[in-house]
Amino acid sequence: MLQKRKHLLATTALAAVVMAIPGVAGATSSAAPAPAEVVVQNGGYVAEGKVGKGGGVIVNGVAANPQGLIKASDIAADGKYHALNAILATPLATGATATPTKLMEQISEIAGAGVTDALINALSTELAKETPDFAAISSAAKALFGGGKIDASKLASGFNDLNAYFSADAAGKEKAQALLKAWQLRQELLTEAKRHDNIVASIGTADKPEPFAVLNADKANITVDETHTDVLTMNAGKTFTAQSGRTEAKAVVINGEGSHVIGKSSAGAVGGFDLGNVSTTKNGQGKLELHAAADTVDGGKVTKKGGAVGNIGTSGKRFADVTINATETNAVATGGDVYAKKLTLNARDARTSSGSGDSVTYRGNAINLGYVGAEALLLDGEGTTSIGGRADKVKGFNIGKVETKANDKGVLRLYATEGSRIGQIGTKTHALKEVWLQEGLLALGSGEVHANNMHLEAGTALWLDGYTKINGSLHAPAMNDATKKTGTLKDGSEYSYWTSEIIVSQKAIDAVKKDGKAVLEVVSLGGFTADSQEKKISAIVPRVENTVLEGKFKSLKINTPPAALSANDKMFVEETFGRDYGTALARIESIVSDDRTLITTTVAPRSDSEIARRLSVSTDEAKAIKAVVRSLGGDAEARAALNVALEKNSDAGNAARQSAVSTVSQANQAINTASRAAADAVASRLASARTGNDVAGLQQTGTAAGDSTLRNGAWVKAAGSTASQKSRGGVAGNSTNSYGMTIGMDNMVADDVRVGLALSTSKSDMKGKGASQTKTDVTSYQVALYGSYEPEGFFVEGQLAYAQNSVKTSRQVTIGGLDRTAKGKYDANQYSASVAAGSPLHRGAVTLTPKAGLSYTYTDPSKYTETGAGAFNMTVDPSATSILEGSLGGSLAYEHKTLRGSVVRPELRAAALYDFIGDDATSTGKYSGDTTLFNTSGLKRSRFGGTIGAGLGYTTADGVWEVRADYDAEMRSGYVGHNGMLTGRVNF
Repeated sequence: MLQKRKHLLATTALAAVVMAIPGVAGATSSAAPAPAEVVVQNGGYVAEGKVGKGGGVIVNGVAANPQGLIKASDIAADGKYHALNAILATPLATGATATPTKLMEQISEIAGAGVTDALINALSTELAKETPDFAAISSAAKALFGGGKIDASKLASGFNDLNAYFSADAAGKEKAQALLKAWQLRQELLTEAKRHDNIVASIGTADKPEPFAVLNADKANITVDETHTDVLTMNAGKTFTAQSGRTEAKAVVINGEGSHVIGKSSAGAVGGFDLGNVSTTKNGQGKLELHAAADTVDGGKVTKKGGAVGNIGTSGKRFADVTINATETNAVATGGDVYAKKLTLNARDARTSSGSGDSVTYRGNAINLGYVGAEALLLDGEGTTSIGGRADKVKGFNIGKVETKANDKGVLRLYATEGSRIGQIGTKTHALKEVWLQEGLLALGSGEVHANNMHLEAGTALWLDGYTKINGSLHAPAMNDATKKTGTLKDGSEYSYWTSEIIVSQKAIDAVKKDGKAVLEVVSLGGFTADSQEKKISAIVPRVENTVLEGKFKSLKINTPPAALSANDKMFVEETFGRDYGTALARIESIVSDDRTLITTTVAPRSDSEIARRLSVSTDEAKAIKAVVRSLGGDAEARAALNVALEKNSDAGNAARQSAVSTVSQANQAINTASRAAADAVASRLASARTGNDVAGLQQTGTAAGDSTLRNGAWVKAAGSTASQKSRGGVAGNSTNSYGMTIGMDNMVADDVRVGLALSTSKSDMKGKGASQTKTDVTSYQVALYGSYEPEGFFVEGQLAYAQNSVKTSRQVTIGGLDRTAKGKYDANQYSASVAAGSPLHRGAVTLTPKAGLSYTYTDPSKYTETGAGAFNMTVDPSATSILEGSLGGSLAYEHKTLRGSVVRPELRAAALYDFIGDDATSTGKYSGDTTLFNTSGLKRSRFGGTIGAGLGYTTADGVWEVRADYDAEMRSGYVGHNGMLTGRVNF
C-alpha cells in the first residue's frame, strides 16, 4: 500500500500542475473529482470496462499469483488427483502446494503437438461407459500423454505400464478419470496464464478525457485498450510492458527502463495515437514503441487512427530506444523532434497521392542520434522517411548513421536546416534505394555513403566534410534547364571521391556533356595556396575526354579556407591529382565573396619528366601511370583503389612503378642463362675430347689415346644454377633458379676434325624484387650443331644453335587495397652462334691454354596480352634483343696418372667478358582501357663481366668411361651467378 500511496501522491501532484495550465481540457477552478484507483486483486483480478470519473485514473498492476487451486492431499496416494503425479516430471510431494505456475511448468512439457480432440473424446467416451474397455483406456492414455514431448524415462514408474495401472476395476476407472481431469486442469491453467495481465477496456472518452492517467506497470503488465487523457504517465520496470491501444494524450511521461508500447491493444490490434510531446524522466532510459494504424491525417490532426506525435525526448533527456511502426496499409506517423540513442522507423510501402501504401514521415528534427549498432537510425521496409523541414525550422539534425535492413530499400527525404549533418548512409551490402535532399545544406561526415541514387533539389547544397566516399549516382532534377537553379556540390573534405557518376546541371557547373548530361568525378585531393598557407581541396575533373571544366560559367563550388577572402584574392593550384597525372585542370583565379564561388581558368597538365621527378619514378613509369588513370573508367573498384593510392606521393610512386613493370627483361635474362648453360656444356665437351695432353679433361689417354677405334662419343650433362640481380637503372632486381640437361653425340670425321649434335632442355624460375612481385617461368628446348678443328699446336671450335622458349609471367597489382594478379603467356625464339680459338702450352703434366672467343645471340619474343587483372591488364609488345659478347681467358690443368693407369685431372679457369651491343629488353605496352602506348625499359645488364671456375675429371685406364664435375661463377655489376655441372661420357 505504501507504493500505491506514492504513485497516488505523485500523480495527484502532476494532475494539479496540468490542470493549472491554461487551455488544457478540463481545467477548472472548482475542486476536481477524486482520481479513480484501480488495483489488481490478489488471485488474478482483471479490471474490465471503463474507469475514471473525470478526476484522473491510477492503475496499479500487481503480479497475479493464485494459490491453493489444488490441495496437496489431492495429490497424495489416496487423493483424487493422484494420477496427476504420473504425468509430472517431478512428482509433487505430500504437503506441497501446487500452484498453477508449478503445474504449468511441468504439465506443458507433455502432450504437445500430438494431442488431438479425437484422443480426448476417445478417453472421455470410454470412461463414460458402464463397463469400460480398460485396454482402450490404456491406449488412449498412452496416445494422450506418451505421444507428447516428454521422455518416458522422466515419468513416474506407475505410468510406464498403463495396462497394469488401469486395472479392470472401479479403482482403475477412477485413476483414468483423474488422468483426464489432469488434462482438463492443464487447459484451465493455460487459460489462467493469459489472464495475468491487467486489462482495462477504456480510460476516459474522446469528448471527456481524464485530466491524467498513470499506469504503474513496475510489477505486472498493464494493457489499456483505449486511453483519452491530458497527461499519460507510464511507469514500467525492467521486464514488464505498459501498453495502451488507441491513445490520445496532450503529454506523455515515460519512467523506467521497461518497454512502453502505445498504439497496440490487448488483442494485438493496432489502434494508432494522437500525442503531444513524449518525454523520459532520465537521460538514456526507456524504450518507446509507437504503432500507427490504418487511416488518414487531416491537417496535421489524426481523424481516427494513424499516428501523430509531437517531440520525443529532449536534448538533455534522450530515450534509449524509439521504434515507430507504420506497417499497415495507409498508416501514417508524423512527428516533431526526436532525441534518441536509437531510432527505428518501420514502413512497408512509400505513400502515394492516391493514399495507398505506408510511410513514416518525420518532418521534425531527429537530433543527436547516435552511431551504428547501439545508436543508429534504421529504415525497415520500402517506405519513405522524411526528416526535418518543420515550418519553424528551429533546429537541424545530427545523425550518426542511417541504415536500411535490405539492399535497395527505403527512401530518405531530408529537409536540412543550418547545421544538419549525417555521418554515414547505408553500407556496402545494404544501400538505400534513394536519398533526396529536399531543402537546405546537408553536411556528410567522415563515413561512406551507399545510396543507389542521390538527388539534389533546387537550391540545396551537399557538403562533403571529412573522409567521404560516395557510392552511387548524384542527380539534379533540373538538368540543363537554364530557368531553374539546381543543387550544388560543395566539397570541403580532406579526402573525398565518388565511385559512380555525378550528374548536375550546366547552371551548377559547366562540363563536357555526354548524352546531354554533364558527367563529373571527384577524383582525389589537391591543394592550393591562400594567405601564404597550404590549403586542401578536392579537384573535380570530367570523366569524359579528360578536358578541363570550361564554358560560359566556369565556376566550381568548393569549401574555401576559414580565413575571410576577398573577391580579389588569387589562389593558384600547387598540387592536384589532375595535373600530376596528365589531366588539364582548372586554376583558381579569384573568388566571389558573396557565395564563395571560385572562378577558374585552364592550366596545362604536368609533363612526364615533372611527374617522374615529383613521384621519384622513371619517365616511362610516369607515362604508364597516366595511361592507367585514363584506362580505369569502366572498372569502379580499380579506379577507387587507384584514387586511394594516389592520395600520397609515396603511394603514387609505388602505383607508378607497378603500372610500368615489365617481365620481358626477366624472361630474356632467364632465356640467356639457359642458352649459356647449353653452350658451356658443348664447349666443355669439346675441351674434354681433344687428343693428347692439350688440356685437362675427358681425353683419351694411355693405350687408348689416339686409338682410331674410339672415334665416337656419347655424353650427358646435368646442370643447375642460381643467380641474383640487384636493381639497376631504376629497374627492380630479381633472383633466378635454373636446372636442365644436355645430351650429345659426336664423331671424329678426320684425325683433326670432330662434329657433333647436342639437345638441351631447361627450366628457369625467376622472381622479381620490385613492388609488383613479378614471377617468370621459362621452359627452353635447344638443338646445337658443334664441331672443332685441332691441328698441331692450336684449335678452333664453334657451334650453331636454335632454342624455342615458352614463357609464363605474372605480376601483382596491390594498389590502394586492391589485390589482383595479371598473367601473361608467350613464346620466344632464339638463334645463336659462337666461335673460339686457343693454343695449349705444355710443361710436363701441366697445361696452360689461352683462349679467345666471340658469340652472338638474337632473341625474338612474341606479343601477348595479360589476363586476370581487369583494367590493369596490359598488352605487351616486346622488342627483339641482341648480344654480341667477346671473351678472353684461359685454363690451367694438371694431369695425374694413377698406378692402375686411370687419369685424374683438376682444372682452374677464368675469362673476361664484354657485350659490344648492350641491348636491354625494352617493350611497348598499353592498358586494356586506353590506346596510349608507352615504353617499358627492361633491366640493362653491365657490359663488363667475368667468369671463374674449377673442374675435376676422371678417365678409366682404357679411355672408355669418363666422369667430370665443374663449377663456374659469373660476375657483373650487381649480378652474381653460380653454375654446377656433372658430366658422363662413353667413348666407342
